[in-house]
Amino acid sequence: MRHAALLLVVSCAAEADRTCEDLCAILVNTCHYEAFPTIESCEQGCQYDAEQGEDIAAQKACIEAAGCDTFAVVECEHE
Repeated sequence: MRHAALLLVVSCAAEADRTCEDLCAILVNTCHYEAFPTIESCEQGCQYDAEQGEDIAAQKACIEAAGCDTFAVVECEHE
């Protein structure tokens, strides 16, 4: 039973890492937001948010829909 729980935690962490990578690629490479100067700094913040229980997948979907509109992206972060 412990192995199954550990596997689930590792799987969720890997999924969050991939989602953070995708999210940060949008914010840094596509939108070029100054608040996210590097992929690494963005990913650190994203992973922290994931550890705090934030729904990173929902935030990523919101930001994708925002299309680099700064006000819409800020709203995504507040949701």
